[in-house]
Amino acid sequence: MKRGNGELSPLAQMRAGKRPIRVVSWPGDPDLKVGLRIPSDYDMQQARLDAWGYVVNVKKVDPETKRGASMLDDEIFARVLAAALVMPEGDGATDILMCDDADDLRQNTTPKEREALLRELAEFSNEMDPDLNTAEGAKRAADLIEGLEKKVGSRAALMSTLRGIPPTVLRSCIISLVERPSTSTEEKSLGS
Repeated sequence: MKRGNGELSPLAQMRAGKRPIRVVSWPGDPDLKVGLRIPSDYDMQQARLDAWGYVVNVKKVDPETKRGASMLDDEIFARVLAAALVMPEGDGATDILMCDDADDLRQNTTPKEREALLRELAEFSNEMDPDLNTAEGAKRAADLIEGLEKKVGSRAALMSTLRGIPPTVLRSCIISLVERPSTSTEEKSLGS
């Protein structure tokens, strides 16, 4: 983080060049490369705060409704991805962001491209998370998934549970739930 005078703080100087970046191909274009960096806690917190303000104050939607919650989730993911996309030649300290903000990201990407990049980011984040790369971490993630499935009926209980889960573990849980085969009759009738 830069200080008011433009200099990096001692912590930022110590960590310079140590923030991992994964270079990936742009979805659908193997010749176009972009960098992904794991968002910091600050990036995640700022994404949540900005997304909440955007949904409530700009879109004028209550985030506690089903529509508002979905809009809030989409906005958080867009803001996290905007903070994670960097030029592929970044060194982890002097990363040049690929987009100005979530609006710039949405204007220049498709939903499928954002989804694919978020999957890449989640995979990269999980690989770098020491908690998920142990038997104990895997068991904790499995227990969280089971707990979330049981609480899905109660939004208040679910929100309370989600607040205590670290972002990397939460991403892992969400990806795991999404990748599970669906048993929904609606999806079966659509030929899925």
